[in-house]
Amino acid sequence: MKKISLLLMIFLLLLPLCAYADDDLSDEPQPDQIDEDSSSNRSNSSGGSVNIKNRIFELGFLNINLGLSSDLLGFAGGHLSFIDIFQETIVLDIDNFSNGLRINLGANIVPVYFNINLGSWGIGISTNLEAMGNLSLSGKLLTFSKAIDDKPDVSGALFASAGVSTFFSIEKLKVTIKPSVFYTIAYFKPDISYTFDPDSGNIFKFDYDVQIYTAFPLEDAASLLNDLSLLPTPGIDLSFGMEYALAKDFDIGLEFVNIPVIPSVLKNYMQFSGSIGGDEPIDLLGGGMDSLFSMFDEIDEEPSYGTGIQETVRPFKLSAWVNWRVLGTTFLTLTPMIGFSINQLYVEEFSMEFGVNARFSWSNMFIITTGINYIDRIWRNSVNFAFNLRLLEFNIGLDMRSHDFIQSWTGGGFGVNTGFMIGW
Repeated sequence: MKKISLLLMIFLLLLPLCAYADDDLSDEPQPDQIDEDSSSNRSNSSGGSVNIKNRIFELGFLNINLGLSSDLLGFAGGHLSFIDIFQETIVLDIDNFSNGLRINLGANIVPVYFNINLGSWGIGISTNLEAMGNLSLSGKLLTFSKAIDDKPDVSGALFASAGVSTFFSIEKLKVTIKPSVFYTIAYFKPDISYTFDPDSGNIFKFDYDVQIYTAFPLEDAASLLNDLSLLPTPGIDLSFGMEYALAKDFDIGLEFVNIPVIPSVLKNYMQFSGSIGGDEPIDLLGGGMDSLFSMFDEIDEEPSYGTGIQETVRPFKLSAWVNWRVLGTTFLTLTPMIGFSINQLYVEEFSMEFGVNARFSWSNMFIITTGINYIDRIWRNSVNFAFNLRLLEFNIGLDMRSHDFIQSWTGGGFGVNTGFMIGW
């Protein structure tokens, strides 16, 4: 057991993520954010009442979604929650290090968007900044256990985009189409491997090749004045959705998000690369662990700079859902969802997604949405509040999150989102 100061622990754990931000988080509508205009009209025709009408035109700005989850396993009690970090000291249990360490950080900001909704059709424009980051270290690496070519999962990206969305209705079918132009501002997915083979004479190798691609040269930004070809080229992707009124109080939907059309290309990079150890056995008995840790003194801290070609796309998602207005009105709507995502930032690019949301609406004025969802490889238990006066609307939401379902209820991570809309 050891005691580690709070500031030192936070610095060591978050330092690899300072340059980027998971998830998580897209500006595309999720099942708990589906436009309620069509369902509200059906509710009126079935005897329900909606006192606050949906806005015909709407301006939204500073819609922000931030989240951080961490499974800091290896601490007393099995993991470190965010509540624990406010203690003066943190108790470290090395025996639990074999469980590994995972950190996921994400941010999604919509500076401004504008929508026109005429009932059977509508159009809108929006801008978006999206950041995501991921750090996953295996228990073998943290405990210096036997491993052959073990691959830590470390990655990050920053995107900026602008999109035009439109929807139209054909009988009971609602179709949504959104093409977007996006720039990748920063991107990195390093190649890191760890090998420790005590059966072959304690061979230790740690190889790393970290290329951080950026939109502008980090070494000499002024070089852009002489060579504009160093600027990134934009990418294009397409989002597409369908919603069908299967029954009076029962809708089904299918959505494709970020279908790649043209990748964005980055051309400037900063690189850290090297190797620690090698194919020669090390004498742990003679020199002790000092002979192992002394290898890290050979790390070259000076980066190199260059140009290359790095094609990037935004994470693709496909999801299907059901909207069930339980009482025949929009007072209570249950929305189960299932789908998957493909994210090139991860070593394992494919991931399933699923969950369920419950939406309570009182006269379309006070709206509460709660949910339990597994999205972007994170369990999220959320509650969102909306206060709508038609002229203006304010939203705020909180969630508890973690890679592990149990820890998502015990403070393993938190998220917050806010939004403000005006219109009529």
